[in-house]
Amino acid sequence: MFYSLLSTTGGVWHFSVISIVWHFNGFRFGFIKNFIRMDLKRKSSSLTDVGGTSSEKRPKIQEPSGEEFEPDSFISAIGSNDVKLITRELYLLKKHLTTKDCVVTFLNQQNKKCFQPLMQYLMNIFNEKLQRDKGIKSNLSLSEDEIYSFTKEIISILANVCHLSVLACVEIRDKNTTLIRLYLYFLSKKEQLPVKTAILRLIGNLCELKETAQIIALNHVLLEKVVNCLKLDDQKAGEQALRILRLLSKRSQLSKM
Repeated sequence: MFYSLLSTTGGVWHFSVISIVWHFNGFRFGFIKNFIRMDLKRKSSSLTDVGGTSSEKRPKIQEPSGEEFEPDSFISAIGSNDVKLITRELYLLKKHLTTKDCVVTFLNQQNKKCFQPLMQYLMNIFNEKLQRDKGIKSNLSLSEDEIYSFTKEIISILANVCHLSVLACVEIRDKNTTLIRLYLYFLSKKEQLPVKTAILRLIGNLCELKETAQIIALNHVLLEKVVNCLKLDDQKAGEQALRILRLLSKRSQLSKM
């Protein structure tokens, strides 16, 4: 994959995507693009998650004082419809998974007894959103804002563990077909910047590993969505999209050495 960065002037990224060519172990993929020029306006932002407009306020994950992650409590919460309980357990899980050892233990723990329910819950709320879009009666007692909030938090957790462990990237790769649908759905939406940014960060972390980077690079539609995110008038989302392109470009260059 080849990306040409033309210049960085006055706080604005100017670049052209000239062609996308991927080469891994004798496999060559070409996706030629005519000339795409985009300006990503860089704006100041806080170190917290990117917020949407005032109409997109969602419940925040609040810190439970003095509590620690417990697998059985987490599994019980994920299987319930208790929003406060799920919110608390997601926070505790995110706080717990801050080292490689904790991530590996989490992924291996009794045949992934926590990881599998986490992934299944993510798919459940995503499928719920798809059903609601079609006007089909709801099965979960979650508001739209809660669906977006939980999706963002779980994707953020997955991004964190992929950054800390290759094993996590492999686990995500094995569920790639299902997750790609989720990526495409949210990256196609005009709103929900926090969810988009979390997804872009997860994709970027997957691009740090050769095997998972190849899957991303070979998905034409997903790459188009990533490139389109460079048009967003949002610094964090744009930076994460640009990071993906840089990582794929680096992988392509290394594969030719």
